Amino acid sequence: MKALLSCVAVVCLATPVRAAPVIPPPTGSPGLDAPLRLRAGNGRLERPTWTDEGLLPSLDRRFRGLAAIEQPGLPAYDPTTRAFYASANGALVRLEPDGALPVIVASGVQGIDVDVRPARQLAVSREPDHRILLTRWRGREVIAQRTLLRGARFFRPRLAPDGASLLVSESRPRGAHLWRLVLNGGAPIDLGRADDAAWHPDGQRVIFTRVRHDGHRVTAADLWELQISSGRRRRLARTPGRAEVEPAISPDGRWVAFVDATTGDLFAARLP
Repeated sequence: MKALLSCVAVVCLATPVRAAPVIPPPTGSPGLDAPLRLRAGNGRLERPTWTDEGLLPSLDRRFRGLAAIEQPGLPAYDPTTRAFYASANGALVRLEPDGALPVIVASGVQGIDVDVRPARQLAVSREPDHRILLTRWRGREVIAQRTLLRGARFFRPRLAPDGASLLVSESRPRGAHLWRLVLNGGAPIDLGRADDAAWHPDGQRVIFTRVRHDGHRVTAADLWELQISSGRRRRLARTPGRAEVEPAISPDGRWVAFVDATTGDLFAARLP
């Protein structure tokens, strides 16, 4: 394992990164009641990611080089460095366009779901032992780790744009709940029912969905907005013919992309 990490730190993978198609920012002003369809569904429910390059419908084809790594984590985009990061054999690595995986943190990050703020030398991960783990580093070495939550029901940790707090989802039988944790102290705050939460770039709002299902598949979902300071919620649109899930917010905060859970179609619309 040490030999593999040393190799990863200095050389490219034999399999280069294959860039997935990037969809440029849309034009016009389609609202959530009549969004712009960007791509037809392919039978899979894929999570879009919005970067400064544009919208990536899926990360599967962009980072196939991670298949050469044992137990790789899911790629996470950091808007401050405009780069993707992932865990690889216990290390935290940056994903370079040429397929190189330079090591950012040499060990201590095992989770397959991570979020990273390298400018703050901060990462959060869902670990195999079902902990939500906060990691701080200096150089390439871990200087502190803290368990924020523990339990198999907690998942999808997402750092705020400024890295001062994070969101964590909790699975419950009657619908997922969303928690907010402030890193400088204080008890976790239950924000109520929410699925697929995504931070707005201003750090003051969260876009999420409320999902209904029949026990096997999603039957309906609408997009909602939560104001962090007041706790105020509002439904952004009522769409009985569409089930919006996996929202992704553009870096300028003007657009939201989402997937229709019933068809797999990818849409984009202006945020109101």
